[in-house]
Amino acid sequence: MDENNKEKATKSVADSIKKNKVRVILAAAAVVLLAVIITVACKSCGGKSGGEGGSSNESIAQSESTDGNAMTEDEKDTVRNGDDGKNTDEGKNEEKNEAPGAAASETEVPQITPIFMYFVSKSDEGYNEYMAMLDELKAEYDGRVEFQITDVDENPEAKENFPTEGNTPLLIMNNHDNNITAIEFKCADKEKLKEDIEASFK
Repeated sequence: MDENNKEKATKSVADSIKKNKVRVILAAAAVVLLAVIITVACKSCGGKSGGEGGSSNESIAQSESTDGNAMTEDEKDTVRNGDDGKNTDEGKNEEKNEAPGAAASETEVPQITPIFMYFVSKSDEGYNEYMAMLDELKAEYDGRVEFQITDVDENPEAKENFPTEGNTPLLIMNNHDNNITAIEFKCADKEKLKEDIEASFK
């Protein structure tokens, strides 16, 4: 082969190599460009999903830098939750405000007139005297106290339900809440009975 043909062949091979190199470079550039596009797209998606968290973290950082004190975890949660956290706190406060009233209405016991339960027996010494004294108490506390005078001789069931045997005259005093405030055995002392009545008003 003469020199001219050798040069042509060499030049042809060199041109082919150059063309192949260009193709390889272009392909590599295309791959790199595609990778960059994918990376940017992923970052964009991540930025959107974390936007709220980022802003919350920025708020926390600004608060800490302004106050000079680190925020507690509860305070950070409040900042992250935003309005939802406020609404939750408001709801809790409303429940707290409503709870005492609801509990009071459920546990409130209607008040009644104090009850003077007095058990007597005609066989008691001084029966007529203390019965007259009872009439005086009824007149003095009329409308303020309910007097229930029970003769155990005429109502034997009273002996079964109350400790009346050998204890008459017996007083059982109930207050406005229907709680027993006094029990007096063999008591016909007017002043003592009045003290028990007055105590039931308190």
